[in-house]
Amino acid sequence: IFKSMESPSAAAEQLAPNTYYITVSGSGTPECDGLYVPSMAPADVVSDSGTKSNPGYWNGRFAWDRSDGRAALRNGKPNPSLSYSNSYKAWRIARLDGHLAYTIVTDTDLPPTDTPWDVYRKGEAPAPTIVLHHQDPRPRVVFVLGGPGAGKGTMCELAQQQLGWGHLSAGDLLRAERSRGGERADLINSI
Repeated sequence: IFKSMESPSAAAEQLAPNTYYITVSGSGTPECDGLYVPSMAPADVVSDSGTKSNPGYWNGRFAWDRSDGRAALRNGKPNPSLSYSNSYKAWRIARLDGHLAYTIVTDTDLPPTDTPWDVYRKGEAPAPTIVLHHQDPRPRVVFVLGGPGAGKGTMCELAQQQLGWGHLSAGDLLRAERSRGGERADLINSI
């Protein structure tokens, strides 16, 4: 964390990137549930405490946006949905309208995952459960494309063996469906 704010770009160079992802679940305010990704708040936004934001940071600490891209606007600019308040010394989760729904008073570097959060003014009970991920928990999908004999099957077999990836062959799936017969088989045969 840095103390000097001469220029946002110089300050951003001193910050470790926020590579954490957070899952919020089980809250009484369903719009707060979901995956939160490192914040992309622009560097020219100033918080209530006067701290300039940087990508992945708000108020000098890690901050997160909703993964669906929806965010509350403050002065026409997006604010992180999960961030730390220097004024209240608390982590907080905001609703889509910008009102706070959940908070936890603590001075930890990351939002606590083992302590119950409090329901704030615009939140609904129960308070959510927070899970911190050290990498993006969303499944990765890789499409391997190529003509006949290009090595698609070989590459996928190697990815299965060496990387532990799953493999779904569109050709194998279509042939299996065609062999079952019925409307879908007729559709496959017509192509």
